[in-house]
Amino acid sequence: MRSELAAFGEMASHLANPLVLIGFALLLVFGVHRALLRSGILPPVDRKTSGVIVQSLLSYGFWIAVLLIVLGIGYAGYKTYRETQPGIANAETVSKAIDVLTAQLRTKDLREQEHQDQIKALTETVQGLAKKQDTPGVREALAALAQGRTEAAKAIFAKTVEAKSAEGAAADREAAEAARHLGALAFLDNTEEALRWYRRAVELDPANVDGWNWLGTLYLRTGQLDLAEAAYRKVVTLGEAKDDLGAIAMGTGNLGLIYRTRGELDRAEEMLKKALIINEKLGRQEGMANTYGNLGGIYQTRGELDRAEEIHTKALAIDEKLGRQEGMANQYGNLGAIYQTRGALDRAEEMHTKALAMNEKLGRREGMALQYGNLGILYQTRGELDRAEEMYRKALAFFTAVGAAPRVKQVQASLDALNKSRGER
Repeated sequence: MRSELAAFGEMASHLANPLVLIGFALLLVFGVHRALLRSGILPPVDRKTSGVIVQSLLSYGFWIAVLLIVLGIGYAGYKTYRETQPGIANAETVSKAIDVLTAQLRTKDLREQEHQDQIKALTETVQGLAKKQDTPGVREALAALAQGRTEAAKAIFAKTVEAKSAEGAAADREAAEAARHLGALAFLDNTEEALRWYRRAVELDPANVDGWNWLGTLYLRTGQLDLAEAAYRKVVTLGEAKDDLGAIAMGTGNLGLIYRTRGELDRAEEMLKKALIINEKLGRQEGMANTYGNLGGIYQTRGELDRAEEIHTKALAIDEKLGRQEGMANQYGNLGAIYQTRGALDRAEEMHTKALAMNEKLGRREGMALQYGNLGILYQTRGELDRAEEMYRKALAFFTAVGAAPRVKQVQASLDALNKSRGER
């Protein structure tokens, strides 16, 4: 009896499939009919009493029912496979779309952890779109993403948010996932749109750590520090509730960035050291490198250059071990700034030149602009004004190209001061 109940339990999970349900009903009907024939309760039918069609139906109905069940289960398995695996035909397009979208990040001024988080978000977004193969327009949307165009993908995810939100609370998590995908795509070119979608995501799924973390990051980028702090504290709270050390480290480290931005360096150092301890415990090398880099920035701001050099060197060693070229470029630039402050201009030039070469290789235009600006300051300090002007103009061109208005203003001021000093000589 138990084995029969277990078999029925396995079958019951498939009854939502119409083919399986019809087949199961027919199986019961024809199974009972066969049992009654065998027991002699019903007389056998022949062509004279029932006709050819009825006789064939009664003779083969049981096997028709079995066939329907097999087809239903097979179709369900195929559908599940298509939903969980990007189609083979789309695999190349999916890979290209991820590469193209992540390449666009290199034009933005992102922290290293922010850059890695956004790569992860975009990868999940493209893969999430690829799973919707039964949705009209998905292939076209993937092809557009592979060319860096996001409009079609956004339209599909927006429809998902609307449809799933209308279904009620049970579908809110699916709606929130689509909203996060929209936020990831919007982050590439529209910060306000990204903010809107991540706010929607946490409304729909307030227990999702990634939604709150990205909301905090966007608030930080737009200078809304109180809102950013509240979002990051939510990340820590959720991490503590779920005993998720990774989330606690992420939220705590980001709170350190909030305090550093406010100039509260002691609180910033405290948060970052807490994050570092957790990352060390978890063996998260990337997290350790990022945290070392942020701590080094605090020591630089304080003027504690020896400590800053030590910490940035640790970060560089981890980045080199992991082959993280973006991180290496950042640390070369940080070390260059330390040597420049000390007046060790030859070592500073070496570090800035390494950082510039790595940023050129990666296509990180804002990183290139930063190093051109640093080299401009260095050459101006040496009195090599022609070379300084060349560097400033290159920095100005790249900052203008990426739309970094505050940086454009800063470099233009340095260039104006350089030209003014020439006129006074």
